[in-house]
Amino acid sequence: MVYTLQYYDLVLIAVITPVLLGIGLGSFTELAMPVSIIGLGAVSMAVMFYAMFINGPVEEVQDLTNEVEELV
Repeated sequence: MVYTLQYYDLVLIAVITPVLLGIGLGSFTELAMPVSIIGLGAVSMAVMFYAMFINGPVEEVQDLTNEVEELV
């Protein structure tokens, strides 16, 4: 079975990458650590906002009323 990257796999990568870049910038440049983490953390928050509210996992509002099947 070949695994392919799905949309939300890419979202997870796009959330953690700016934070790691912020840590790298704060560690290896003269940019202050809090500034770099907060600045690139805002990028991560923007990606999460887009993935949850703009291009969310539901097609219509009616999808939110469907019952969830429990796996027992």
